[in-house]
Amino acid sequence: MKITGNYTLHAPLDIVWKGLMSPEVLSNCIPGCQSFDLIDDDKYEMMVNVKIGPMNGKYQGTILILDQQIQNSYRLIAEGKGSLGFARGSALVTLSELSGTTSLLVEGEMEIGGTVARIGQRIIGTVSQTMMDRFFECLTQSIANNSISN
Repeated sequence: MKITGNYTLHAPLDIVWKGLMSPEVLSNCIPGCQSFDLIDDDKYEMMVNVKIGPMNGKYQGTILILDQQIQNSYRLIAEGKGSLGFARGSALVTLSELSGTTSLLVEGEMEIGGTVARIGQRIIGTVSQTMMDRFFECLTQSIANNSISN
């Protein structure tokens, strides 16, 4: 399944980049995140609780941040498994700045299997989009609250 998103944040590119690379911001902004720990350079282990329709499950997995072009782009690789099945995907995140506003384009693919795929297939796309929207809303709020310093 393809995932895409286009977001505009009213903040300079360097501040948005710092937020996207901050383990503290990531752990606070990933919906349902219960733990988020650095285990190697640009590799994190995490536990998230995800609700898909009537199903609720915990997933343990990893996130890798690769191919960083500082303040321009990076590739995010995520995978996890839990009681409801598995999820894995990758996304290219591209940033650009115009007059102090930062635009982010997210383009990726996601694969889900197990019980969650069989039962929740129709709503997985909507849930994925909602989680991505919530992440960027939280990032925007973190920037607005000066949680990310210059």
